[in-house]
Amino acid sequence: MSQQALDLESPHLPPLPDITISVNPNDIQAVENLETAISSLYRSPPGNNDISPAVEAAIDSLPCSQPIKPSLLTSLGNVLLRRYERFGSAEDVDRAVTAHSKAVALLPDEHPEKPHYLSNLASSLLHRYERSRETADIDKAVALQNEVVQSSPDTNTMLPLWLNSSGVILLHRFTNFGRPEDVNNGVTRLRKAVAMTGAGDPSRPGRLTNLGNGLARRFERLGKMDDIDEALAL
Repeated sequence: MSQQALDLESPHLPPLPDITISVNPNDIQAVENLETAISSLYRSPPGNNDISPAVEAAIDSLPCSQPIKPSLLTSLGNVLLRRYERFGSAEDVDRAVTAHSKAVALLPDEHPEKPHYLSNLASSLLHRYERSRETADIDKAVALQNEVVQSSPDTNTMLPLWLNSSGVILLHRFTNFGRPEDVNNGVTRLRKAVAMTGAGDPSRPGRLTNLGNGLARRFERLGKMDDIDEALAL
């Protein structure tokens, strides 16, 4: 297989079989070029000119002890997930799950960024579940987001976001499997997310909507008038 230099800024990329990206972890410019390549993937649909497998191979070639490797993997996973939302390629969501899983595996439990990485993995698993309907994916997404919420103190500024994500995932599972504990726990977390979100926060309307949806679904299942009254008052 021939190898050639890759201009990461060029919109006219060569076919995938001829692409090789190598990275010296001690070369700051090479790492920055790799980060640029990751960012550019969102604009490129999957196909013959897709450089994402070469980018992934370059990241995988870095030693596990390289501090930037988990960050590059989670960035790759995030971009692949966004590209999946844009173009709908099942391969992209599968590879997003793989990239996020690798990133999580590289971080020790006590690492301060671990909750972010776990939440990213939960998100990619939820997206894959919505396509594949594999129960294991949504069960793992629920478990991961539970871990994030339960390990985060109320002083963590990311907690409202993670509570909202956890509540949404629980409602997804309730919708598909009808477990009362899922809708109860989901409403509890969505309610807390709203309570921790300031009136001027741009995220508040979306979180209020999620809480209203959760209350409405619980009313449909359990028939408690308090739920529908609270939903209408939001």
